[in-house]
Amino acid sequence: SKRAIQFPFLALLVSGGHCQLLKCLGIGNYQIIGGTIDDSLGEAFDKTARLLGLPVGGGGGPAVEALAKGGDVNSIPLPIPLQRRKDCDFSYAGLKTAVRMASEKLAKERGLES
Repeated sequence: SKRAIQFPFLALLVSGGHCQLLKCLGIGNYQIIGGTIDDSLGEAFDKTARLLGLPVGGGGGPAVEALAKGGDVNSIPLPIPLQRRKDCDFSYAGLKTAVRMASEKLAKERGLES
């Protein structure tokens, strides 16, 4: 059975280049209520994959996801970006920095520095 889309609804647009949170009021009637303010999600995945020595062909996201599936969610604490802001914007630059710092710390602790 086909159902008509009921307005209003929220839409999350995620691509390698940007993210937007949209309030969809009708066909052709949208309000952007949040968006990427710095690095894109795709860039964050790609740089994280490169940093960890993972393949980035076709984007780093699939490689990071595959590695994460076998990991421990509690092993390395990462920040929750913009959690104190009152808007709905997205930021990934801080996560990239946190991953780099955690990687450097682990490499030093394990004697793997280059």
